[in-house]
Amino acid sequence: QFMRKVVTEGTASALQTNDYKVCGKTGSAQVKVGGELKTNAWFVGFAPMEDPEIAISVLVEEGETGGKTAAPMARKVFDQYFHKEGLCSDQEVQCLKARIQSTITMSECTM
Repeated sequence: QFMRKVVTEGTASALQTNDYKVCGKTGSAQVKVGGELKTNAWFVGFAPMEDPEIAISVLVEEGETGGKTAAPMARKVFDQYFHKEGLCSDQEVQCLKARIQSTITMSECTM
């Protein structure tokens, strides 16, 4: 129930939809890179709530907050998984696939 409330009442509101129920948690972590503090953002979650079929973990380097950057990316993956055709452009799908494979950096892909 707690992870569901993060979506319905909290920082993962980008994942609110009537099509399926997502449960998850957002967060951020500061890391030191070359002596400079950077903030990485993350989201972990699963759907649908009643009988989970898919789980996801999204980490966005220098992504500010999980709710602002990682949760919206997770929403696109969930939407694609649950067959919401046309919600992601071909470029966005390629970017998501590339990010999963860790072959490109955030600056190479804008979403």
